[in-house]
Amino acid sequence: MKPVNLPQADEASIDWRKFEGRELTICWPIHPTFETLKNLCPEFEKLTGIRLHVEEEPESEWSRTVQSNLTSGKKVYDVIACASLFTWSWAPIGLLEPLDKYLKDPSLTDAGWYDFRDFPDSVMKICRWPGEPGASEGKGKLWMIPYMMETSILAYREDALERLGLNPPDSWEDLLEAVKAINAKGGELGLRPLILRGARFLIAIGAYPSVLAGYGARDLDENLKPLYT
Repeated sequence: MKPVNLPQADEASIDWRKFEGRELTICWPIHPTFETLKNLCPEFEKLTGIRLHVEEEPESEWSRTVQSNLTSGKKVYDVIACASLFTWSWAPIGLLEPLDKYLKDPSLTDAGWYDFRDFPDSVMKICRWPGEPGASEGKGKLWMIPYMMETSILAYREDALERLGLNPPDSWEDLLEAVKAINAKGGELGLRPLILRGARFLIAIGAYPSVLAGYGARDLDENLKPLYT
């Protein structure tokens, strides 16, 4: 792989110290990605002179904590982690501020230095939304800036499957059969057959549409009417 020449802070035509002495409060869920971001906070503080106060909440509690704060009028949080499914709920009722004006202000953003083309189009698509329920993503106001993307994968123990004479699953039917076989020998192998995300949290439903789309199915028509009940 060729090395990537990342733009350096001193190459940007903005005053990084413009808001020196200010403090920003950030709230995000406890997640490996944010552990990485937290390690970068001291670099941001040194560059800008802005103090960062980070609050972390368990993923199962995070959305309730943030929404309670935003609707109470306290406005404790200046920056929050946000996924599109929360944007759909929070943007229409005025709890989020569009970011376009900050990116268009040359005193705040050097558009030549901060190049949005570095982000995949498919990722940027979910960051824009008109703010109207039922409207498609990819157009309208910018509500989020990408910091990560993730997808669902199947990871498995090759040695456990070989021991049971099983092939890696190619379908959900294969997976269920493998689960049954491993479960039958669970005590002997010292393994649980399958682990899925299942906390009582809204994000857990992401597994369902992923499976549905993988089979080419839909749950809503173009008018947002359920295709089955």
